[in-house]
Order: sequence, then C-alpha cells, then structure tokens
Amino acid sequence: MRISFVTAGRNDDFGGRFLERLQNSLNSILVLGNKYGLDFEIVFVEWNPPPDRPRIRDAIRWPPETRKGQVRIIEVPKEIHRNYERLVKIPFFEFPAKNAGIRRARGEYILVTNSDIIFGDEIMRFLAKGTLSPDAFYRINRYDVQKEISSEMLIEEAISLAENNIYRVQTLEGPRLVLRKDRIREEILGRLSRVTVRRIREKLSKLWRKPTVRNGGARTFNFWKEFSGLRGLFIHCGGDFMMMHRNRWEYFHGYPEVGLDRGIDCYMTIQCHLGGLLQVVLPQTIYHQEHDRSLQLLRPTAVLEDTPQYVEMMKSGKPVLVNDSEWGMKNFKLMETS
Repeated sequence: MRISFVTAGRNDDFGGRFLERLQNSLNSILVLGNKYGLDFEIVFVEWNPPPDRPRIRDAIRWPPETRKGQVRIIEVPKEIHRNYERLVKIPFFEFPAKNAGIRRARGEYILVTNSDIIFGDEIMRFLAKGTLSPDAFYRINRYDVQKEISSEMLIEEAISLAENNIYRVQTLEGPRLVLRKDRIREEILGRLSRVTVRRIREKLSKLWRKPTVRNGGARTFNFWKEFSGLRGLFIHCGGDFMMMHRNRWEYFHGYPEVGLDRGIDCYMTIQCHLGGLLQVVLPQTIYHQEHDRSLQLLRPTAVLEDTPQYVEMMKSGKPVLVNDSEWGMKNFKLMETS
C-alpha cells in the first residue's frame, strides 16, 4: 500500500458542521483517490466517542466509490481518554489520537491531515503517480475557504465552489489574503463583520508578548534568536498536511506528546529538519473549510520555548524524542471497524 491518510476526531460537532466538513474531506480522498488509481487507505481515529451520538461509521454517507479495506476506523475509548484528561479537561487530544493512527497505518508513506481538509485533483494525481523520497518530509500550501460547502454536493462541485471562494492562502512565507476583484465590496464587508473586540485583543496580545529568555545552564536561551535559523521552514498549519515515509515516523516515535495539544505540529516540523530530512513544499492544492474557533482556542497551546525537550533540541541542533518506544498506544488493543 502506497499512502495512508491518517486523521482523527469525534462526533461532537466541534467547530460547527463537523460531520459535513468531515464528509467533504472523506469524499475527496475516496472519490479522487479511486479516480486516479491511488493505492491508499484512510485511518480515522475516533477519540472518546460521545455516548449520545452515532459513531462515525454510521454518521457518514460513504460514497459508492469506497472499496473494501480502504477505510479503517480505530476507536480510543473513554477509559484511555481519562488517562490524558488528568493533564487538562478537554474531550479530544489531537496528537495522541493521530499517533495511534500512525502506529497502526499500513502504508509505505503516511500522510497526516485534518478532518476539514478537501484534497484537490492535482494532489491526488501526484500522489498516485509522483515519486516520493524516504529522505524528505512533505508540506503543501493550504487554501482557506470561508464559504460553507454542502456535503450533498458532488466532490467536483465542492472543489469548484472552494476554488471560487478562497480568501486566504497559508504558504511557506506565512498567510496571504486573497482579494477577488469581482467581489471586492462583498469581501471587505464580510471581513469587517468578523472583526470583534475579542479578536482585536488576541492580535494585540500576540504583538505585546515578550520572548522567553531563560537560563539553561551553559548559556542563556533566547527563543527568537534560536528560531531565526529556521525561517525557511513551513512551520504553521503542520497538522493539515504532513507526509513522510513510515520509517521516519517510527524513528521520531510519532508526534511529540509534550503534555499539551496545540503547537505540537510545529515541534514535529523542526524535529524533521534537524533530523536531516529535506523539506519539500508541494505546488498542488488542498482546501481548508473554515469553522468557528472559539472552542479550539480553549485547547492548551504548547509554548515551545517553555518545553524542556524543545530547548534542548534547539541548543544541540539534534532531534530530541519525547515519546518512548511504546508510543501510539502500542500495547493497547483498540477496537477497529472497516
């Protein structure tokens, strides 16, 4: 098997319209993957399923193109979730969930993504025919779509709607706004309507935040000075598309579970770079379905410069592994359906 797509979630309507966004994402992989002859599987990790809602296997309308064995749903029960909940009271832990999927993936290459990503024709065609290197990790530009995309649409219609409603592109150089000339007035008014006092405060707090300077023993560690050597890395939005050979995922023991949830994908990108892998930013397209982020902001963020393993990694210039050899819940027998 060539590619394993690994993603995770739970049927709790996170961000609003969760099932619709997940449906669009799965449709894009299943329909286009089979259209272009890609040898693939989808590994969906269902973390701590809500007892009062249908399981993902029952909530999704699987397209007729779906073939036997192409979808594997792995369930992490509430009993295991409680072990993580000791750290912070949230219902879903993204990276432990993804690690469970990575550990059980069967593909030669493992592509970790999110449940609100729609894959375009070009990237699926590339994955089916392109040559991948075991000495590289792969990232891609993300095109953000503000308009809601109905899961009732054919995937070709969904992609067309997404393509015509891009408002921002997340690139290696950072986010770039896209302003369409034929809808300038509509887009300006739409963006102004989304400006709130809370958002202004959030932006200002980031500007006023001082860099952490701490004494690490041998010398003072200044995060921004150390980080300046990584300007060429595509660090942001790492959870939406990170692909490399399975042996590399195994070498790094998956995503570093440093005890917090957001920001871990940044650590992973830096670790791959310091581990000697070549960063490849693919020119194809994935679309991100925008959603409400109020609940997401409640999830704790891993402030890397306050993470001892990260500080050590930056000082030494070498990867520092966080997880042990039993990463990805190796010794747990998780229920799987397909």
